[in-house]
Amino acid sequence: AKDVRVAWAFMRRVMQGDELTRQERRQLNQTVADMFRIVPFSIFIIVPFLEFLLPVALMLFPNMMPTSFQTNSEKANKRIRETRARIEYAKFLQGT
Repeated sequence: AKDVRVAWAFMRRVMQGDELTRQERRQLNQTVADMFRIVPFSIFIIVPFLEFLLPVALMLFPNMMPTSFQTNSEKANKRIRETRARIEYAKFLQGT
């Protein structure tokens, strides 16, 4: 709920013509993405016995889980993968 309030404040600032910093823009994008992810995720909670299919759905769509449900180790692994990908991309660009 706190993230949504902060995102709403960012949206008001954008509507008034202010520019957001890179960190604020990233947080706004992440919060909006999480809000869109929670809709299909909530269907698994609302419909009876559908939560048994949640692991299958997460295997098919791994990014369906909102970030608030991710553990710290999953976040760290994601950061490590992104950093490795950036390093590989930078090496590729230096070679060309």
